[in-house]
Amino acid sequence: ALGSIEITRITYPVYNLVIILAGFITALTLWIYITKTKTGVVMRAVASDYEMALALGVNIRKVYMQTFIIASAIAGFAGAIIVPTSAAVLGMSIEILILAFVVIVIGGLGSIKGAFLGSLLVGLTRVIGVTYFPKIELVILYAVAAIILIIRPRGLFGK
Repeated sequence: ALGSIEITRITYPVYNLVIILAGFITALTLWIYITKTKTGVVMRAVASDYEMALALGVNIRKVYMQTFIIASAIAGFAGAIIVPTSAAVLGMSIEILILAFVVIVIGGLGSIKGAFLGSLLVGLTRVIGVTYFPKIELVILYAVAAIILIIRPRGLFGK
């Protein structure tokens, strides 16, 4: 129990701030890895143009394996830090999966910056929804997502 702190007259659990910090550090680390390392550049090349990467001699199986390992590690880490906030039960991932889908759709497929901005928008929308309109919080979230998709069908940073 890390306790809680008060931010603008709202009591906030310290562990939630730890989760936010961990998410930010994870996203920043992933962004640096994908954009600044040779392996990250190769991963982006394979994602962008599979045939060209294959023609240039890239070991596609190795890149897929590396990508799978990184994604699995991030998913495992996310599960480990989220479990203390709720009971670990079969099917608990459905709500998280739906929220992640909304984040990616809002941000745009294939964009780390979009995913980051999408997560901020989803978080802010959920907080406002729960605080002022608790019975229709998810409706508000999906309405915001729908409006963004009407205005920008590929998401905020989609290509």
